[in-house]
Amino acid sequence: MEQINNSMNKSQHFDGRLIYGEQVRQLYKHMPIGVAATLVNSLIVTFVLWKVTPHVNLTIWLTACVLVSIFRCLLYLAYRRSSQEPAEPGRQEMWFNLGMAVSGVIWGSAGVFLFPSDSIAHQSFIALVLGGMVAGAAGTFSVILRTFMAYSLPVLIPLSIRFFAAGNHIHLAMGVMTLLFGLLMFSTAKRINTAIRSSLQLQFENRDLVRQLERRVRERTADLEKANEKLKVGIERRKEAEKALLELNENLEYRIRERTAELERKNQELQEFAFVASHDLNEPLRKIQTFGSLLASRAGDRISDQEKDYISRMVGAANRMQELLEALLRYSRIETMGEELKPTRLNDVIQDVISDLEVEIRKVGAQVDTGPLPTALGDPSQLRQCFQNLIANAVKYRRPDVKGIISIQGEENGGMCRISVEDNGIGFDEKYLDKIFQPFQRLHGKDEYLGLGIGLAICKKIAERHGGTITARSTPGKGSTFIVTLPVNRKA
Repeated sequence: MEQINNSMNKSQHFDGRLIYGEQVRQLYKHMPIGVAATLVNSLIVTFVLWKVTPHVNLTIWLTACVLVSIFRCLLYLAYRRSSQEPAEPGRQEMWFNLGMAVSGVIWGSAGVFLFPSDSIAHQSFIALVLGGMVAGAAGTFSVILRTFMAYSLPVLIPLSIRFFAAGNHIHLAMGVMTLLFGLLMFSTAKRINTAIRSSLQLQFENRDLVRQLERRVRERTADLEKANEKLKVGIERRKEAEKALLELNENLEYRIRERTAELERKNQELQEFAFVASHDLNEPLRKIQTFGSLLASRAGDRISDQEKDYISRMVGAANRMQELLEALLRYSRIETMGEELKPTRLNDVIQDVISDLEVEIRKVGAQVDTGPLPTALGDPSQLRQCFQNLIANAVKYRRPDVKGIISIQGEENGGMCRISVEDNGIGFDEKYLDKIFQPFQRLHGKDEYLGLGIGLAICKKIAERHGGTITARSTPGKGSTFIVTLPVNRKA
């Protein structure tokens, strides 16, 4: 325990010397501010008192202020040339206090030799300036209390004596106020001094902790550097793996692009073949139809009824074959012969379709209700073909004992519009939903309902070309709802 106490006493003694050296350093640190305040305020005082104070007194006093300022500047330069932590702080404090005391005496002499007896205003001005100098010293030089006292006492005591010497009650009051101000500044300087010493003491008491923390920080930094090196190696390996994966992805993307281009090319060739085949096959079919009709008309009664039936079947088959080829041609042209997509008012498209189908709609007594429809980005002719197929199917697949009602409604959501074509017809089983959108697929025999089974396939291909979709909901015996989604033209 005794060894610990001795160690603490030595540490406190050592800290006390360090604190004192730091106090002296702060005194010299603030010296340029004090010198500048002395020169500026001395010039202001000379200017203000020039007309009420003898010029000789002012000149001598101002010269003394300049000389003591030069002396203090020399002290400051000498300190700057010495060590940052003074080896002899006591001697340097002594010289500093000497300069402060001389400066205090000179400023205190202003309260005696520059005192204008006939002007209370100028007397008050001198008191204000001297009080301001003492207040500034309390905030700047109270780091060592005796330094503040060496300056403030020579400044305030002569002024107080001069006020008391005047004898009247105003000057007596001003003298008392000067002394009270001095006591207040002393109390303030003492509190500042205590706070500074406590702060410095805490700083030096914690220096061992700071050094220990710095050592631990260095150790921790070294550990982090090692961990960073390991992490760096891991990152390099990961980068190599990512690079290999990127090369693999690029190779895969290149192969996908090649495969996609090949499929597009084959698809284009297939569409061209379908177009050419359907076009070239139409010619022999027309000849079959023509010669079959000529044979039936010219042969007349010279052929039997069975032979007439054979000719009729041949011509009918040729007609159906031509219809299939024309449907195939329309299907293949959706991608190759489409127009540029542009803003299209769907209300206008639907009205045109209803006008085209007016005869069929009136013939079956159907009712078509159309709500407000948005403007879509599309090919007008293809959209017209799509909705004509949907509405024509709704007219065709009606229930014979129920008045056909067809409702066409639209809504917009998230950059897409949704158009529904709803009917109350025969409906279908939804397990055949995928089948009905395939080419030449039918759910009913040709004797029940006319058609080739290509209309919904064309609708699907048109919707996909526009970046949309088509689907359906249905209940057998209650009706169907076909839903087409298309991109919306937001500028319309």
